[in-house]
Amino acid sequence: MSRVCSTEVIGTALVRKAAGLGYRRIATALGRSPSTVRRWLRRTHG
Repeated sequence: MSRVCSTEVIGTALVRKAAGLGYRRIATALGRSPSTVRRWLRRTHG
């Protein structure tokens, strides 16, 4: 798998965060590392 994650996967993470899920649960559901998901969410915050 490419290191570059698709917009769809990152978008799914953002939707799940908006629904109240934490980054660890999102990471598990998406099969990504928690640190990667946390980074996505931090970069889009604001």
